[in-house]
Amino acid sequence: MDQTPQSDSTPTDSGDPPAMPEELTLGYVAPIGTEVRSVDGEVLGQVIATWPSYVFVESAPGTDDGYWVPVEEFSGAQGASLVVRVTREEAERRGWTERPPAGPEEHR
Repeated sequence: MDQTPQSDSTPTDSGDPPAMPEELTLGYVAPIGTEVRSVDGEVLGQVIATWPSYVFVESAPGTDDGYWVPVEEFSGAQGASLVVRVTREEAERRGWTERPPAGPEEHR
């Protein structure tokens, strides 16, 4: 049976109402693979690991290069991408390219 969400309010074959596509919100940690952009629209990379206080954004696939972004620094979503409050240069000045010394959970 096809249970693909319908574009109108017609229930799916299972009788359940259609699932509406969710926009990313900051009320939960981003799914692995979510694209992350700077405030000026530059792609920083993709989410590859999450913790309650940090998200690791891999800047080049298969490398350890990326950004340890504190969750409070996300300003919202633009389409399917999360947006941080700063530019790439500011993220680097803030030291987000270095893993937090106490580990992501203890560092605040």
